[in-house]
Amino acid sequence: MDNNASPHTPAPQTPAPQPPAKGMDPAKRVNDVILLSGRLINLLTRENDALRQKRSREVSALLEEKNALCRAYESRVRGLMKEPDTLARLDGETRGRMTTFGHKVEALMDENARLLKIAMEANRRILEIAAEAVQAARGAPSVYAANGTLGGRRVAAPAGVPVSFNKTL
Repeated sequence: MDNNASPHTPAPQTPAPQPPAKGMDPAKRVNDVILLSGRLINLLTRENDALRQKRSREVSALLEEKNALCRAYESRVRGLMKEPDTLARLDGETRGRMTTFGHKVEALMDENARLLKIAMEANRRILEIAAEAVQAARGAPSVYAANGTLGGRRVAAPAGVPVSFNKTL
């Protein structure tokens, strides 16, 4: 990824969702999951687009909000899974929205993981190519043999090499 700034203005960050309160109203918990799903879908869509366009600054700017949303989403979903009665009482429309949003979040997270893996691999390869170019430009390593030769050949010390001593040694 390059570090070109996004031509798009990132959406303003909203405060991180608070953890669910003990004894939270089941309808509120369901609404929280739906709200968090929508926010996560929006954020993952923006991040995936930024990854495809190699806008690494935008990806970095979204990281904190993404982590907070993912933690909150996971917490709310885990809480709902512990309440099968609440899920069973959901009306068809709400259950359908939750299912649709859940599948969309899952698909976007899978795509996000794939795009991040591709970006990391590309960055790793760029670093390897740069390291190889530096190594090629430097030539063979300078290693002295036991007999004082450098790479099998005698080398005279350069003239006028400055030397200093540390008296504390």
